[in-house]
Amino acid sequence: PVSLCPRFLDPSSCRVGQADFDLELRLATGPAQPRLSHATLLKHVRSLLAAGDCRFCMRVSYQGGPNSAEQGVLFRFRLNVSDIECGDRQFAHSAVDGAHELDLYEEVCNGPEDQIASSSDPCPLHVAALTTLVSAVMVLPIELSALALSILPPFLQLPRALSVVFGVGRWKTDDDTRWPALKDCCRNSVLDLLASLSLLASLATLWNLRHVLSAIRKAYRDRCPLVLHREAFSCLRHCLLNLPTDMMLLVCGLLPPFLQLPKALSTLCSLGRHKVPINRRSAAAVRISLDAALDAKAVAECALVGLTLWRIPTLVSRVRACALLPPRAGHPRKSAVLRAFDETAIDVLLDLAQLLEVILILGTLVSIPSFFRRIKTYLSTKARVEAAHALRRLRQSVLSSQMRPH
Repeated sequence: PVSLCPRFLDPSSCRVGQADFDLELRLATGPAQPRLSHATLLKHVRSLLAAGDCRFCMRVSYQGGPNSAEQGVLFRFRLNVSDIECGDRQFAHSAVDGAHELDLYEEVCNGPEDQIASSSDPCPLHVAALTTLVSAVMVLPIELSALALSILPPFLQLPRALSVVFGVGRWKTDDDTRWPALKDCCRNSVLDLLASLSLLASLATLWNLRHVLSAIRKAYRDRCPLVLHREAFSCLRHCLLNLPTDMMLLVCGLLPPFLQLPKALSTLCSLGRHKVPINRRSAAAVRISLDAALDAKAVAECALVGLTLWRIPTLVSRVRACALLPPRAGHPRKSAVLRAFDETAIDVLLDLAQLLEVILILGTLVSIPSFFRRIKTYLSTKARVEAAHALRRLRQSVLSSQMRPH
């Protein structure tokens, strides 16, 4: 009932009541069109075999059949990819055992309704649609999460997320590696956001701008998100650890006579001749703060000595003696000068203490007459009060005696 090319199937072997026939099936080769090179076909077949020898169903359709079934499926048979590579596959099933392998008579002679009812294999289109739907639903939450997280600043993972989700571009992946790629996008998006917040927090202290720019430059040079995360978190950690010493350095640098202020600014901003790495800035800040405190103490001692003019010659003589001494190892000249200021300040404090003592003594001597006058005034006032009380009692007794009946 079906007229096929005699090169592949003898039409006389296909008739009602006969289930055995010979068929020659050629894949993209032979006298038919289109043709395909044998080497090209084997290359693609072997690439499939590298992933596994899977089993699939091949279907041969027909057109121009009887009125009951003008077109449909002539037969199906199952085979492996390795059968295509070897080039020879023979089916020699009996009528009972081959009922599930070769399906000829039922699909040719029955109508479309009977074909659907009698077919034991599911529709490939339905299976493909259901498989695609299940796969899409399973991966949908992670895809939405990747897209939602990729639109957060700084938007570094947005191109990669779009490429993985839509399967285009340089980051497209297959179904097996799509789930890990989406998880990497989500994790990197969160880490990018935290790194951006770390850099912004580091900029709260403006003198760390150089280190923030250095971290961004390293991340841009390597084009790797891991470098950005490492540099941003390291910058924030050093900024937080150095914050107490940085504030101490800034405050001490503003103390008069402001000699350590340029060195403090150079150390904080990592610019100039006194710049140090960020991991050694705490030690440098403590050293400069100590020098600034010593300078401020020297200024205070000079002001104190200036208030007591009689100690200025002593200070000048001591500083001159320190300046004339030859420098020795371990005894710098600056320390000797500061020690001279300290000794002079102690002398000034002792002089002020003695002056206060003299003032107290003189005040005591001057206040002695006033003390005696106050005692005299107190005694006289007390005597007058007692006399007034006695007179009042006497008056009350006289009045009470006059009012008594005789």
